[in-house]
Amino acid sequence: MSEAARRRKLQWLVQDLLALEETERTIAGLPLCMTLPPLMTQARLMGSLYVVEGATLGGQMVGRFLRQSLGDEARRCCRFFESYGEQVRPMWAAFLEVLALVAEGPERERDIIEAATDTFQCFERWLVRA
Repeated sequence: MSEAARRRKLQWLVQDLLALEETERTIAGLPLCMTLPPLMTQARLMGSLYVVEGATLGGQMVGRFLRQSLGDEARRCCRFFESYGEQVRPMWAAFLEVLALVAEGPERERDIIEAATDTFQCFERWLVRA
């Protein structure tokens, strides 16, 4: 399995929504984030991935809260927040290693930061509209 395939999360979100008794039709009708920042360079791609991969750390906290609140029920509908399970920290560390390699030089660092900021802003606009 490729690294990109290993880090995909959409299937976990769909699995959770189905467990919460949403239908495939309802899920297909949910608003998508259609406007993403341009990711024309490796540095910009890594900046955007910083936001997405970093969310796995926050997902761990959300998952803990849901397990405390929902008990055993959380097991069936929190796969998205569990993401990589026990591998969250090692996968984050591996991502940071690659990020550090790509971030060589001020121009690449600037591109990474700009793409991360743009990604946050795109997600914010999407969530405000949804």
